[in-house]
Amino acid sequence: MLQILRNKAQSIVIQAIVVIIALVFIFWGVGTNMMNSREAAIVINDEEITFQDFQTAYERAYNRIRDQFGGNVPQGLLENLGIKEQVTNQLIQEALLRQGAAEMGISVGREEIRSTVQAMVQFEENGQFSMEKYTTLLAANGFTPTTFEDSIRADLITQKASLGISGFATSASGYEIEDLYNLEKATVAVNYVTINKDDFKDTVEVNDEALAKWYATVEDNYKTAPQIK
Repeated sequence: MLQILRNKAQSIVIQAIVVIIALVFIFWGVGTNMMNSREAAIVINDEEITFQDFQTAYERAYNRIRDQFGGNVPQGLLENLGIKEQVTNQLIQEALLRQGAAEMGISVGREEIRSTVQAMVQFEENGQFSMEKYTTLLAANGFTPTTFEDSIRADLITQKASLGISGFATSASGYEIEDLYNLEKATVAVNYVTINKDDFKDTVEVNDEALAKWYATVEDNYKTAPQIK
């Protein structure tokens, strides 16, 4: 969120890695319904993403691409890149992380939000947080303090959920996945010969004296560790 503001400062929000998002899909599931509600563009497990939220996210993605191409977006590029699908997936992933955070009991307090806002360099004047600059810059970008701080809360919750999941999640490289696949699909050809002991039993003669001498040389092989002392 708020890419216009955050392009000028280091973001406090980490990006959730793909394997983590995959885990969230597994743990909490997805119930996504596109365009089946007049008020919602997307519905994820009863959480509605409004058309306005979708449009805002789409405009951010569009502006980011436009800036990369010097202000002009080549015709057909958005369709080739699948921007609508990317925005949809991003919104779904963010919603799943928020829902996962709720399941894990993760919350963000007002003091944490205040500290985060005051630490953002774009709201500083002479090295100090400026309330006047804060409200002015938000208004210039179509935000109120309430809507902006709500977005900060969502970002912090997403960050905490990502960190919480990454604490027990690991990612596998493409080589590891391929090796595992090859291992599961591998076959082995074995040639063997069956020998029946009865065919040789009559040809073997056991001498007790020779057997005792042989056993004296290998008796340690037949000992077991003491169980009780």
